[in-house]
Amino acid sequence: MSRFKSVEEDYGKPLKPERLNEMIQRVTGWALLNGVQKTITGTEFPERIEPMPITLFPSILPADVLRKAKSLQTSFQTLIYKVANDHEFMKECFSGLLDADVFTKQLWEIYEKVTKEGPTQEVSVITTRNDFMMESTEEDGAKQDCKQVEINTIAAGGGGDANSLLNVHSAVILFVVDIPEPGTPDQRWLERGVFCLDRSIKVIYRTFPQLIMQTSFGENKELIVDGTEVAVVYYRYGFVPRHYPTNAEFKLRLDIERSRAIKCPTVAVHLAGCKKVQQVLTEPGVLERFIDDTEVIKDIRSTFVGLYRLDAKDSSKIITQAIQTPEKFVLKPQREGGGNNLFGDDLRNYLEKIKESSERSAWILMDRIQATRHRNRLIRAGLGPECRNVVSELGIYGVHISTPSLELENFECGHSMRTKPEEANEGGLCNGLAGLDTPFLV
Repeated sequence: MSRFKSVEEDYGKPLKPERLNEMIQRVTGWALLNGVQKTITGTEFPERIEPMPITLFPSILPADVLRKAKSLQTSFQTLIYKVANDHEFMKECFSGLLDADVFTKQLWEIYEKVTKEGPTQEVSVITTRNDFMMESTEEDGAKQDCKQVEINTIAAGGGGDANSLLNVHSAVILFVVDIPEPGTPDQRWLERGVFCLDRSIKVIYRTFPQLIMQTSFGENKELIVDGTEVAVVYYRYGFVPRHYPTNAEFKLRLDIERSRAIKCPTVAVHLAGCKKVQQVLTEPGVLERFIDDTEVIKDIRSTFVGLYRLDAKDSSKIITQAIQTPEKFVLKPQREGGGNNLFGDDLRNYLEKIKESSERSAWILMDRIQATRHRNRLIRAGLGPECRNVVSELGIYGVHISTPSLELENFECGHSMRTKPEEANEGGLCNGLAGLDTPFLV
């Protein structure tokens, strides 16, 4: 039995129903008051909001685990930066899967074109979120370590020093978004941060369809939207195939990539965050290609779990193992945005279907992290408030600003925690599967 219990069990007696209801009302009210909210998309009223799912109590987290995850953020960002600027390595990573993954192939073609042409805008910005789950290193859970789930290089939220991103003072920051957009409150916080830095900076929101109609380009490849130059393009959209229903969306992405606007992220960095790159980086000797410090290599590698390509000569062994024990693995495609991974019977059945097909090249098999469980109360629609077994995912945010030859800024800038029922496979906030949490450090 783990010594890590819920705060409720550590510091108080079981809650009486009336006290529990009072606490739920107060914390959900606080959430609305402080912007911990999401837009309700399935309604005729586009600006209706509701509290984000949250935990009633903070979840206990060893302080050394948080310190380790935070300390590695700048090293991970340097790694992604170097990967994105190593064309030969990227080519090695993606050569085997492009024919099996049409979406990634089309992004790759954009990347190849702008690489051959050379950058119009050398400055690149990344806002990343590096996701970890905690795994016990001892049977009683007394010690834990963080294991990497993935690093998000597009639509990862977070912020940065907007003053560093301007090239023309009258230019605007463009948020590329979806409609309806459940993450609108989160984006409004970022806009508020820009406003607090400099009230003269204007933020505009546009969808791909709007940009296809409203975008033009200046003599020096300025990106013009509705007659105004765009200084920075911040993507909260454009990371899954359904965002590109026609060739017009891919042409738009290429045109933006060719412009002198600063991209957050560039298509190179978008591709560098793919699962295939994550898998290749875990292979022996690969980190040494990009990092000289042996201690940093050791620390980064300690966060890795097994990731396996499915198109190697010896892949049949791991495929058979996953079919026989699917509960030990996760099957991941080259996709972002959540809800795309396969588990359990779905994993087994799909592997059986593709094990002899070239389609398997587009998938990565990953050891399932045996996340440390604890207890908490999740306050979310459709789930009772009773204390239950939950697991948490720690996200470390960072900002990286660079040119192809120089890192200009590289810093960690905060963290978040998401907590979900132990039995839940996915852990998205906007889809209501997980709740926002706060670490209680011990």
